[in-house]
Amino acid sequence: EKVGHVERLCIAQITHPRAIRDTKEVLERVVKRLGDKIFVSLLINATGTTYQDILDYKRLGADTVTVAIDCGTPEVFERLRGRPMNSPHRWETFWKVLEWACDVMGDGYVGCHLVVGLGETEQEMIETIQKVRDLGARTHLFSFWPEEGSMMEKEPPCPAPQFRRVQFARYLIDNQIARYEDMKFNEKGQVIDFGIPKETFEELFWSGRPFMTSGCRGKTTETACNRPFGDSSPTDIRSYPFKPNRKDLERIRKQLFDYEMTTNYPDILNPSVFRYQ
Repeated sequence: EKVGHVERLCIAQITHPRAIRDTKEVLERVVKRLGDKIFVSLLINATGTTYQDILDYKRLGADTVTVAIDCGTPEVFERLRGRPMNSPHRWETFWKVLEWACDVMGDGYVGCHLVVGLGETEQEMIETIQKVRDLGARTHLFSFWPEEGSMMEKEPPCPAPQFRRVQFARYLIDNQIARYEDMKFNEKGQVIDFGIPKETFEELFWSGRPFMTSGCRGKTTETACNRPFGDSSPTDIRSYPFKPNRKDLERIRKQLFDYEMTTNYPDILNPSVFRYQ
């Protein structure tokens, strides 16, 4: 299918000795050819990145830098991306590089990838989202989906209710409508109060915006990111690249209000405690 227009190009790094050098070369070439037509993002590997590298990326024309921390807690990060995996990645390194990126690029031009459903609670992930926002970055949220052929292919996908509640909280935090400290959680770490009045909840919910893809902006669109097309089944879209319609929102509402469906917690609290029920 022919694409009408492209608003952003994202260059993603892997863990390789040449990755940083090659990124700078590719970035320079792309900006020279297309810099006046599209935005260019970098998804960087924090391991091995220096403060000077980020200065170079900005000088060469990257308008946004994103760091994929992915995990909501240091324990989950260590288990999935750290020493047990024979990996050079360290939790503290990724946060330091995210902080450097915010210092160099400025508020609104730094993203942080976080994946919901890797073993953290809603409360833990939302607290991390607030930490990202307080640094000056914004969270690009993904719902864990086991990819065939990957080391986690047999792991269960993120339960939809868990993702929907974190997704809504992410929207509130990134848009400075509410903070983590305003929210309330049950003993399972699930959101039962977003810290906003019911009428505000209803207005934001039916706008559909909290459930749209959170990613790098385009020239004419709020987000030009299409990577979250891969974070769910096509029959149950988690990150909408378009505004969800009424039918979509009715299904999302059932998911967001459903605590029993959250398979990580089989003995879940009665959902009637949810403030917005």
